[in-house]
Amino acid sequence: EQAAIDIWGKGNTDRMIPPLRYVDEELEAMNQLKNEIKTYADEMTAKFIVGHEPIENYDKFINQLKTMGVENVVEVMQGAYDRRLEK
Repeated sequence: EQAAIDIWGKGNTDRMIPPLRYVDEELEAMNQLKNEIKTYADEMTAKFIVGHEPIENYDKFINQLKTMGVENVVEVMQGAYDRRLEK
């Protein structure tokens, strides 16, 4: 058990994405949006896969994600990533 911990602890972390840090206002707003968007996206993805939603409605799906604020979430995440790179 300890041997495994030692081996994994020596792994190369050069390619790991560093954790992002958000300011409180960003985090609160983003978490609410992310949860709603993820739920909707997961449900619709399953519907597309099993055929309960025609693929012709994919553009409507994307537009709904935009209406829900997916672009805002991406913008906040990009800002946090950019701040991380500045350090």
